[in-house]
Amino acid sequence: MEKLNIDLGIKSYQFVEGGAPLVFNPSDPNVYARYMHAMDEIKAVETEMAAKANAIVAEDDSVEAQAKAGAASLQVMEETDRRIKTILNGIFGGENNFDNILKGVNLMAVTSSGDRVINSLLEALAPIMEGGAKNCVEAEIKEAKLNREQRRALGA
Repeated sequence: MEKLNIDLGIKSYQFVEGGAPLVFNPSDPNVYARYMHAMDEIKAVETEMAAKANAIVAEDDSVEAQAKAGAASLQVMEETDRRIKTILNGIFGGENNFDNILKGVNLMAVTSSGDRVINSLLEALAPIMEGGAKNCVEAEIKEAKLNREQRRALGA
């Protein structure tokens, strides 16, 4: 069997030293569309997590009640992490394992700046995704102009 190697525009991005790279084509309109649709879904999962966390807060100051509330909060964060990583896999493909990409860090963990890891990740991805979408649109415009020029040349 012969192999053909074509440029798919695939790029790799490493977010954490020693973590696996995130591999995808940032100019792929399918990836961009999934990314844009997923933003609302991720926000909904975060909102749901916050509501569950608020419902868990123990009004009882006893050690037992606080321990039970803490365990329940951790469970909510684990569930939220799993759900958002599933959404991210849906955007970028299952071959991108976000546990490996982020070295096992929970997306709900808080960074040194006080932000959640998920927010830092999405903030880092935003210019990549926007740049990819811009490149895709510019390529379409360039191709359309070339086609128009070719049609004019044939008609002249």
